[in-house]
Amino acid sequence: MAQNITIGTAPDSWGVWFADDPKQTPWQRFLDEVAEAGYKTIELGPYGYLPTDPSQLADELAARDLNVCAGTVFTAFHRGIDGGRQCVGGSLGASTQGGRADRRHGRRAYRGDPGDVAR
Repeated sequence: MAQNITIGTAPDSWGVWFADDPKQTPWQRFLDEVAEAGYKTIELGPYGYLPTDPSQLADELAARDLNVCAGTVFTAFHRGIDGGRQCVGGSLGASTQGGRADRRHGRRAYRGDPGDVAR
């Protein structure tokens, strides 16, 4: 039985660790270079690096024929009130814009949102 493997990339491969670092690769260049390199799938990187408006993000991804497979959440899941549940809930709630953007084009992306499942 043949199997397909999808290999993607992420902003951290371009040196992006923080959304607001002025010395890092601009997000438009990241997306252009990812597409030029032949990738079809990315993760979103730190929240706020790529556009946070779902419509704008969907348009930028579609223009480059890119999919989203994941996102990045920088948080201490093991700490916080109630054994970390509030920390996790707040972080996951803030990280779902990629899944919404990708669904606009008939795809679903796993972003930590229990309603999103990789397809």
